[in-house]
Amino acid sequence: MDKKKDNKCRKDLHFLIEIAKKSGLSSEIKITTNALSRECSISQQSISRKLAELEDKGLILRSASVDGIKIKL
Repeated sequence: MDKKKDNKCRKDLHFLIEIAKKSGLSSEIKITTNALSRECSISQQSISRKLAELEDKGLILRSASVDGIKIKL
């Protein structure tokens, strides 16, 4: 695996671990992309793209809610 791809995989893993910590590994979290971006020190746009990528890979489930989004591993 090349260095750039390895770095991307590490970032994906780190992001998934943060979601897992927040969800307690067994349920979903309800959060806004703005709140998640502040907690992860990543722009809101990058968070939205990352969530879409992880959903496309089948690593998370997400849905809209009245007060943000629901994310489940």
